[in-house]
Amino acid sequence: MSGFPLNSFDISERNERKSLIIADRSVETVSAWFEKHPSVEIVSRDRSSEYAAAIKKGAPQAIEVADRWHLGKNLAESIGVPTFLPPIFPAKDSLR
Repeated sequence: MSGFPLNSFDISERNERKSLIIADRSVETVSAWFEKHPSVEIVSRDRSSEYAAAIKKGAPQAIEVADRWHLGKNLAESIGVPTFLPPIFPAKDSLR
């Protein structure tokens, strides 16, 4: 479990990027939100199995991707580097 109690997603809905902050990480809460927003195409999420289940249930059409921070963390873990990494990648807005 993360040290941060922030429950958030980055989503792409009809060519518009949004960040979503929700009340909790439960499958019921997250999937209910996605069921009300069927136009969501892409979801960037962490490694939470609850998020994965909620996306599959509420937005089966969405493509799930890992964010840059979690890609770096996964890489670090796979090569044996300490797993705490600061956010070393540029913010997505600076990439445009």
